[in-house]
Amino acid sequence: MQIAVKRRKTVTAQTAHGINERITRYQLSEKCAQFTDEILQFYTAVMRGDPVEVRLANGKPSLWDLPSIEDRMRAAERLLDRAFGKAPLPVRADDEGAEDLMRKTILEVHWLPKAPDDTSRVIEPEPD
Repeated sequence: MQIAVKRRKTVTAQTAHGINERITRYQLSEKCAQFTDEILQFYTAVMRGDPVEVRLANGKPSLWDLPSIEDRMRAAERLLDRAFGKAPLPVRADDEGAEDLMRKTILEVHWLPKAPDDTSRVIEPEPD
């Protein structure tokens, strides 16, 4: 599957620059998508608590490690997030930062002055 295809540049240089960036991002996402099955298998193994092989970079033999309960919970959360989307988080405000989130807006309405040739009756405002 190839999403990104080079296109002819018949547009301005500025637009072509944006198109080239998008093509580069699509190509990167295609490369990353090749590992989706392996990543899902890894998350599933960690979630189930299967021993995970740890390969050492210095040439020593690989070790086997059991994931902790925190690792298992994180793997389960990531699998659910990818399957159903992340749950909405409530917005929390600290006492000091609440002024930034909530602003009180006062609207003042000023009437134009009465026209000199206006002969209408005066209407008194109602008490609040």
